[in-house]
Amino acid sequence: MRELERDGIILRTAYAESPPRVEYKLTELGLTLVPIIDLINKWGNTYCVNSK
Repeated sequence: MRELERDGIILRTAYAESPPRVEYKLTELGLTLVPIIDLINKWGNTYCVNSK
């Protein structure tokens, strides 16, 4: 997760609460990956369904 944050793909927000809480959010750059991830998901559903 730290690498994704460093690369500008996600935004990490830590809250000073008890218990500690951290939220992750895609940045504008990260959102550009959504169509690619969707295609990989569709490919996996098509070709890897029988391998389970």
